[in-house]
Amino acid sequence: MFERLDGELYKQLLSYGIKNLKLHEEIINDLNVFPVPDGDTGTNMTMTLTNGFEAIRDIDGELSVLAAKFAYAVAFGARGNSGVISSQFFKGFSEHLSKDNIAEPAIFIQALEQGVTEAYKAVSKPTEGTILTVVREATEHAKELYEEGKIHSVLDVIDAFLDEARISLEKTPELLPVLKNAGVVDSGGAGILYFFKGMKKYMMNEDIQELDMDVIKEETVDYSLFNRQTKFDYGYCTEVLLQLTDGKEIFAYNEFKDHLEDMGDSVATIYTDEKVKVHIHTMEPEKVLSYCHRFGEFLTMKLENMSVQHTHIQEKDEQEEVYEHRFMAIVATASDELLEQKFKSLGVASVIKGGQSCNPSVQDFLAAFKKANADHIIVFPNNKNVILTANQAKKLYEDANIIVINSTSMAECHSALGMIDYDSDDVDGTVNLINEIIANTDIVSISKAVRNTTYDTLKITVEDYVAIDDNQIVEIGKTMGEVVYPILERYLENDDKDVLTLFTGKDMKKKEIQKLVDYVEKKYVYVDCGVVETDSEIYHLILSFE
Repeated sequence: MFERLDGELYKQLLSYGIKNLKLHEEIINDLNVFPVPDGDTGTNMTMTLTNGFEAIRDIDGELSVLAAKFAYAVAFGARGNSGVISSQFFKGFSEHLSKDNIAEPAIFIQALEQGVTEAYKAVSKPTEGTILTVVREATEHAKELYEEGKIHSVLDVIDAFLDEARISLEKTPELLPVLKNAGVVDSGGAGILYFFKGMKKYMMNEDIQELDMDVIKEETVDYSLFNRQTKFDYGYCTEVLLQLTDGKEIFAYNEFKDHLEDMGDSVATIYTDEKVKVHIHTMEPEKVLSYCHRFGEFLTMKLENMSVQHTHIQEKDEQEEVYEHRFMAIVATASDELLEQKFKSLGVASVIKGGQSCNPSVQDFLAAFKKANADHIIVFPNNKNVILTANQAKKLYEDANIIVINSTSMAECHSALGMIDYDSDDVDGTVNLINEIIANTDIVSISKAVRNTTYDTLKITVEDYVAIDDNQIVEIGKTMGEVVYPILERYLENDDKDVLTLFTGKDMKKKEIQKLVDYVEKKYVYVDCGVVETDSEIYHLILSFE
């Protein structure tokens, strides 16, 4: 049973591993008893691995394709120290599996070994008694049993890994005095154990409570806890994602890591695809940023005052969780529940049901504004027929500054949401960024004709596929292929678009979607192609080119 690993089994193992990790998230978080926790380990690991899984959630395919997609996505979704290390472990593991479509036990073990190697590389000064020790010792044990002829299946490998991981985790306090003093085991190692337990549960046909992995709880920190008199002892948790660029200094990864080690502690780095992810605790983040900037440009950046975190953690259990008024919030319309869930996962405070065939009312907008509860509310109508209604509601609402974006498509909204900094106090800058993203995003919608007509010199008959760009019909055809492939060539051949998102309607079959994704990835290797499922009955497919 489960002698070999294929694409379907790989995806199910990841899914069950993440579900079990999420189920035990708070238990893992409670092990974070250091004076200044680097976020919550359980939450960080769950979010990190979920980010990787998002790349393959909506697709089926061969092991090589799924593993490659997961490896890439998990690397740049890392959060916190344990998130960085675990992301590199699973990145190395999946990269090795991406070399073929079937993995025998020997290959599975080799993949674990590569994962261990990548995890150790992520940390400038590896510390034993952590997640590193657990994955290394568990992998070494599985390899030893295989060489003794005692392992014959992937299930055997996971059993062996789990047996030693439990033992290794129990020994972590003996290797790290801080754990022993606190009376706990390493939280990152515990996360790995729960993840692999989830994998085994799938193989043993055990149910795991269904969890919404799209919705991750974010805490609100009371920044008034830090004032003029607060002693600044803990420095800043600093994370950046850096794109190496031409015209900057020559980048040498080992020298880069060594230099960062002199600038702080808890240093963890990832280097892949000409991008560098950096995590460091430092008293002088400006020096870290200046050093990193010598080699490229920042894609993302995050600074957290760890003295604030420490004070917040001390007082957290003494306070009730209160829904707080926000400085800035987003309101958006969504045509269906799938899009509503996606928008909420991207930070939208209040989603209004409505779309191409069901436009919301002024009252719907007023209720959404009240629910958003913010000083400044940015509104995405997402339909040209809804913009006027949104502006009318803006005139009637007096409790906030309402900014209505001229968004005419759900796809435009989706593109912009991923770039919004919800902690920013620069509303004008945020709006300018949104407008710039929308201006640089081309949207093509494909649906079937419902009547016979003529457009310019084009004759359109019922059931023809019709592609519309900016209120202009740009392609028609009897099949989806006759329409979509010329569209792809038109927008991708000039190399000025490198992100393609496919919003699939209710009538699109998974095989059709996968065929389209495979075509793009093979012909346009520089294009990052993603899929967002919707329940739209109006459009079969919407293509968003960025």
